[in-house]
Amino acid sequence: SAWHPFTSGGQIGVDGTVFALTEWNDDLIAGGEFTTTGGQTVNRIARWDGSAWHPFNSGGQIGVGDSNFGFGVRALTVWNGELIVGGDFNTAGGQTVNRIACWDGSAWHPFASGVSGIVWALTEWNGELMVGGNFPTAGDQSANNIARWTGPLWGWQAINFDGEIGVAGQVNSLTGWNQNLIAGGTFETAGDQTVNRIARLDGCLSAVGACCINGVAMEITESECLAVGGFYQGDFTDPGQVTCSQSEPTGACCLSSGDCVSLTESSCLATGGTYHGDDVNCSEANCVQPCIGDLNGDGVVNVFDLLELLSAWGTCP
Repeated sequence: SAWHPFTSGGQIGVDGTVFALTEWNDDLIAGGEFTTTGGQTVNRIARWDGSAWHPFNSGGQIGVGDSNFGFGVRALTVWNGELIVGGDFNTAGGQTVNRIACWDGSAWHPFASGVSGIVWALTEWNGELMVGGNFPTAGDQSANNIARWTGPLWGWQAINFDGEIGVAGQVNSLTGWNQNLIAGGTFETAGDQTVNRIARLDGCLSAVGACCINGVAMEITESECLAVGGFYQGDFTDPGQVTCSQSEPTGACCLSSGDCVSLTESSCLATGGTYHGDDVNCSEANCVQPCIGDLNGDGVVNVFDLLELLSAWGTCP
C-alpha cells in the first residue's frame, strides 16, 4: 500500500545506481555502482538482513572491483545454492575473477575462467547457468553475448543453431518462462532469425541430471554422462541428493559379436552392447549369436552374401 525506504546506519538507500536484486538465504542482495550503504563502505554489493545492510568481505577486500573505479555489479542470481554475481568488475575477494564470481556464504571464488566482456544478465534454466551480456567468448569458447555453464566437466558451451553462434548484439536480460529461455537486449537477430531485441529459445537443449563418475555426482546431460562411462541418475536429479558408490553395479552385457561380458550399464551402452540388468549373470542373458555367413545382415545366407564376399576379395591386409 505504500513505499518505504531502506534506512540503516543513518543512511537512506545507497549512494549510486542499483542494477540488480535477488534473494539469497532469506536476505536481499543488491548490486550496482554504489560504494556505501548503511553508513559503511560496501563497494557495489550489499546484503540486507531485514533491518540493516552488510558488506561482503573476503580476502582483505570489501565488495567487488577496484575501489578507485566504477566497475560495477550488473546481474545477480542463485545457482546450485550459491550467489552468482556478474558485471564488469575484475576482482573479488582479492583475486581475479573476470567479470563473474560466486559467493559461497563466507568467501568469493572465480567462476571458472569467466568471460571476456561485461555480464548484464544471469538466470538458471534447465539446470544450467545462462549468462548474457556483451562478450565475444566465455572461457575458451566463442559465445557472441550469450553462453551456458553446464558444469565443471564440460564447462562453458555456446548456444549454436544452424551454424549461428549466440546473438548479434548485447543481451541485457534473461529469464525462464513456460520452459523457454527468454532473452532481451539490443540484438536484431538470434540464430538465423530476425527477432528485434527479444527472442525465445524453445528448450531444445538437452536436459541435465545427476551423473555418477568415479564416485562423484556431477550435473551433465545423459549423453555426456554415458560418453564418459558415468552412471546417469535421471533428468533434473539434484547431484546433492545422490550418493554415488565407488563401484557401479554390473550385469550381463551382450556384445554385437554375440559374446556376453559383465559390465556396468554405462560401459555396456558405450560399447554398443545390450544391457540385461544389474546383477544379471551371462548365463541368464541368452545373447543372440551372429549368423556367421550373413555378411549383409539381412538374416539369411544367400547369393547376396557371396557377392559381398567377392566384392571385398583380396582387400584385407
